[in-house]
Amino acid sequence: QSRFDKEKIIIQNERDKANLEKQMIELEQKALRMQMNPHFIFNALNTIKGYYSEGNDEKAGDYISKFSRLLRMLLENTEQTIPLATEIKMLQLYIDLTKIRYKNAFNYSIEIDEKINQEEVAIPTLLLQPIVENAIIHGLSPKKENGLLLISFYKKENKLECVVKDNGIGRKASVEKQKHKQHESKAIEITKERLNLLEKDENIKSDFTIEDLYDTNNNGMGTIVTI
Repeated sequence: QSRFDKEKIIIQNERDKANLEKQMIELEQKALRMQMNPHFIFNALNTIKGYYSEGNDEKAGDYISKFSRLLRMLLENTEQTIPLATEIKMLQLYIDLTKIRYKNAFNYSIEIDEKINQEEVAIPTLLLQPIVENAIIHGLSPKKENGLLLISFYKKENKLECVVKDNGIGRKASVEKQKHKQHESKAIEITKERLNLLEKDENIKSDFTIEDLYDTNNNGMGTIVTI
């Protein structure tokens, strides 16, 4: 090869490297916009690795299928808002994968008001994911068994009301864990910030409330988050 050809190859390699880096940055930005928890991705990959090390190829294949579908949906749906139907599909995949990680310590249900047209109603992309993640990790997983997560969507006048309810240990029981407090406050901060941006862009007034549930002995028995 001539010196010119070698230089041309070097330049092309540098260009390919720059393009690859650009693509990686774009993927990272998309992942950040979706608020996808890096710990969840790490744990998901470890779960897959565990299945293969156990020789359980069937379970690994099923897990990979769900995981890849969720990642594909996350990377495809980068708009500020998406149809409610798409949001629900992504939430279902996320919860199904998380259930496997926590050895089916909880069950979940998603209820949708019949008055809602899921394809026409729009919602900020993965708005509820940080709230659902909080409920599972800090409320339901420490309970170990008989956990229940209920996600509901209602139409109230001209607004969409989203409710995430769990029967976990409650915030009071886990408030001493500094890691939990930081994670929870970050999730709430992110959600409120997104709602504030929506108010500015679309002139839509939003409400965000958290209610702690207690039994007669003042022991925590879950949380209700309403948006």
